[in-house]
Amino acid sequence: MNKTTTKSDPLSDIKNNWMKANIKIALAADEAFQDYQIKMTPAEAMEFVKHSGSFNRCCKSNLVRLLQRIEKFFPKYFGRPIHYFYIGNEGSRVIYAAFHKSSWQVEWNAKKDHNRIDTEMKRFAKEAHADEAMETPATFEYKFRFWWD
Repeated sequence: MNKTTTKSDPLSDIKNNWMKANIKIALAADEAFQDYQIKMTPAEAMEFVKHSGSFNRCCKSNLVRLLQRIEKFFPKYFGRPIHYFYIGNEGSRVIYAAFHKSSWQVEWNAKKDHNRIDTEMKRFAKEAHADEAMETPATFEYKFRFWWD
């Protein structure tokens, strides 16, 4: 009888454990605080949304679809996402989709594409039934706020 064992990648295991720990901390913060934001990678944001509770008019399935649409919309740079999220609570669920403006300049015309980004984010917000959707002023990063009441 021949047994085959598979070796796991130690770096991958560390990353997975790190992400799981971060998600646990974020979920605890979500239950404990009414006004907070946590910066997350797209993968962390998806895990958080899948495990967080729904409240007010914000349902989990809409959040998952919103993150999926944003993931497909933003380009990748050397296979890595250029965007990230701030997720938290501002009296209700809030999500900011963000990216550093310098990461956008390589491939896209910032002024022309700014309007396109804004239009798409507003469309995604409507599909996710967000009560508020707007760009928030920031010097070095583009941030779009999705908020549910």
